[in-house]
Amino acid sequence: LDDRGVSRRHCLISKDQGVWTVSDLGSTNGTVVRDQEIGGQNSGNPLQSIELCNGDQLYVGESVIRISWPQESVEKT
Repeated sequence: LDDRGVSRRHCLISKDQGVWTVSDLGSTNGTVVRDQEIGGQNSGNPLQSIELCNGDQLYVGESVIRISWPQESVEKT
């Protein structure tokens, strides 16, 4: 991202056993999801990761990343 408030290694979005999470990697400015700051050297918040939900907005620096995935299709019987 071309954003001075984003660290080179700011956060990591990962999927483990079907659950998506975002983890702050010790960024200076932290990462915010659902008005909850995770990590960040200046936050004082020990929480380093949070589960992501469809429609979440991830705030890093001055940038906003919208999290979305397609709804699972339901097979007709």
